[in-house]
Amino acid sequence: MLFEHLGRPIKFHLVNVSDKEKLELSRLITANGGVVSENSLIKFTIRNPHVGNEEVYHVNFIHNCVKQNKILDITKYRHGAMGIGCPMSQFLRGSTSCMVDSDASEARPDLLLRSRKNNFRTWEKQKMVNYLIENNLISQARGNRVWKRMIDKGLLKHRTFHSLNNHFRKYMLPNIHLYKMDSKSLAKFLRLKM
Repeated sequence: MLFEHLGRPIKFHLVNVSDKEKLELSRLITANGGVVSENSLIKFTIRNPHVGNEEVYHVNFIHNCVKQNKILDITKYRHGAMGIGCPMSQFLRGSTSCMVDSDASEARPDLLLRSRKNNFRTWEKQKMVNYLIENNLISQARGNRVWKRMIDKGLLKHRTFHSLNNHFRKYMLPNIHLYKMDSKSLAKFLRLKM
């Protein structure tokens, strides 16, 4: 489905839209595998609201993705926001840089999963976070020993411990709030950032 990634639906938050528009958009989103939720990084509206520092996008993104049957460059649909990056890429890859070349004729599924700076996939990053939480190793995540143990257990053995450590410190830790976890674990990760 168009609005699914790794078997999970992409969440769309609709703001400042009429009930009629919301119903029409909800049908379009759910028919293509997505869900409408207030718990989403990605907010869409019809009008250009005063949004401050929020990232808000025009609903034409949804319509055009469905028409072309591919995920488009969402940055072209942004309403006057301070650029924190691309929320669609944050959801799909955990990276703030936009994953789609706006001039590309086709959006390739393998490019949707990879970052241009690195080739870590979303499921690998979540596996790293889960490993640290499940083994109570969050406080040791900056060291190599944790990542060596992870590889020794047969997890992400196609990676080196240096690459896991480097990627965690440089790319994941600054955006740790984007990963699935409970609030206690998030608090431990946030302490690690200090």
